[in-house]
Amino acid sequence: MGRPLTQMTSVPGTLTAPDRGDRKKDAVCDTLLRRLTSGHYRFGERILVKELAGTTGASRQPIMAALIELQEAGFVVITAQVGCEVVSPSLAEVEDFYLMFGRIEGLIAELASQRQQPGEAAHLRAINRRFASLPKGQSLAYLELNRSFHNALYDIARAPGLHRRGSENWAFSDFLIGQTYEVPPRLRVYALEHEAIIEAIESRDGDAARRAAEAHITSVSRLVRRAMAGAPSA
Repeated sequence: MGRPLTQMTSVPGTLTAPDRGDRKKDAVCDTLLRRLTSGHYRFGERILVKELAGTTGASRQPIMAALIELQEAGFVVITAQVGCEVVSPSLAEVEDFYLMFGRIEGLIAELASQRQQPGEAAHLRAINRRFASLPKGQSLAYLELNRSFHNALYDIARAPGLHRRGSENWAFSDFLIGQTYEVPPRLRVYALEHEAIIEAIESRDGDAARRAAEAHITSVSRLVRRAMAGAPSA
């Protein structure tokens, strides 16, 4: 895998880029990520270079560079002499992704329980209160607040290398959610799952924090996979 995608900003589908050299490629990559996360491009859909050139004003070279970067991150597949299309993962692949993702999030929560400083658990709870009070239909606000909560968790864990890997995972999870729901229908349940993580961190119980974080990601995985299979979300 090439240079990893950097940490996403609070705007879904965009990336911070303090050291990225090709700004045209960066702009195309950001546009594509917004479209992938919002569900503008669906699983298996072709992404046409000519269309992108028309909507972004970029030439073929930065467009292809952006697509290659997104292929390395797992969002698209480029086939010689055929073109580029959005990935279409199997249920097993999605389950494997969330299993890996959950293990990392569990480790982060465990580290956060050990490395927290005074006031940091309260900061998590303040973000979660805003998350729990979101009205229905606020897809952008959901993504922003959910990312804020988990970014704060990573900050408390004080593991910058894992934070970069986690940012890539959250970007891909947001993509999977965007392919299945405008807004996940279980925000209150997720807020309660967040609260379980906070309580374990507050009590410095690393095992409980790890289990709560893994259970939270499993909950997201289950919802996404049920939607992909065409089953009711409840």
